Amino acid sequence: MEKSELVGLISVVHRKTQIYLNQELKKYGLNSAEFVYLIHIRDNEPSELKSLGAHLRMDDAQTTRVIKSLEEKGLATKLRNQKDRRAYDVSLTDYGRDLKPKIIKDLNCWVDLITKGVKPDEMNQFLGILRKTAKKAVELTEGK
Repeated sequence: MEKSELVGLISVVHRKTQIYLNQELKKYGLNSAEFVYLIHIRDNEPSELKSLGAHLRMDDAQTTRVIKSLEEKGLATKLRNQKDRRAYDVSLTDYGRDLKPKIIKDLNCWVDLITKGVKPDEMNQFLGILRKTAKKAVELTEGK
């Protein structure tokens, strides 16, 4: 195997997933960046603004832009943290919470399409390898 093939294949899957998600999310007025935050916030409400970006491996500026966009679209609210008045907590509105199952359905559809013909044991092995690779990538780039 050529090592550059690994990088190329990961890149193709990532780019095509972004294209698919952006196309599907248009009907909700969202893009793939907003999707990632919406899903994370929904599963971790309230989410501290500062830790959101760190958890998602996004910089502070992008996190601020995405949260502002979610607020403007009526999907999220940002309120001062009660324990630390310098910090902000982000929660979803009812509208934001209602979108999650629809968006997850779209994502699951994509995964089903791109993994058609892959056996469950192959998928489990692939996910295990991908988790190890992702963990190593984070360690190497973030020094953890």
